[in-house]
Amino acid sequence: MTDEPIRIGFFGGTFDPIHHGHLILASYAASSARLDRLLFAPAANPPHKDRKITPVEHRIEMLLRATADDHRFEMTTGRSRSRWTILLGRYPRHSGRRSFPGAQLSFLMGGGSAWDLPKWYEPLKLFDHADLLVGLRPHSVFDEDELWAALPPARSQTHFVDIPLIEISSTEVRHRVSRQLPIDYLVPRAVQDYIERTGLYLDAVDEMTGRRILD
Repeated sequence: MTDEPIRIGFFGGTFDPIHHGHLILASYAASSARLDRLLFAPAANPPHKDRKITPVEHRIEMLLRATADDHRFEMTTGRSRSRWTILLGRYPRHSGRRSFPGAQLSFLMGGGSAWDLPKWYEPLKLFDHADLLVGLRPHSVFDEDELWAALPPARSQTHFVDIPLIEISSTEVRHRVSRQLPIDYLVPRAVQDYIERTGLYLDAVDEMTGRRILD
């Protein structure tokens, strides 16, 4: 029997929709950080987004379909909240299916999100409850010193995960659906079926800006 705490990763985001880039980041992070579970939590109404977000019920259903076959992945019970630092503070180290008393928590995000972390609501509270896992793609530029200066606890509580260069974004998926272009292999088949059945993103505004990000 081991005395090591259970390691729980917390992956917050919009997931509008979830795609293979998200899942690859999640898988690499789970392996690199030796996570026992990775909990996905779609934000209900992210304050930093400047577009209309798909209702959370649809994004939850797509997440459940995308993660159903991986025993490491689960959903959280706090999925309706949008301020993730507060959610972590109130999160009693459990998912909807089981409890994890004394778990070691980590918060997972891509490099772009980590760069914007100082702009979040009370970002220092995150480090009171969890370490930070940051996925970095090849040749990505990340100014660690600037993040350390803005959020001093991040210096000792940030761990980087090398991930492959995956040129997929939720923006691209929405863009292609709105133009009735195929999204095969960009999202899991179960997610694609759900998008096609519900008619999601058919009226999506053209949001392509040339950036390829893990949106």
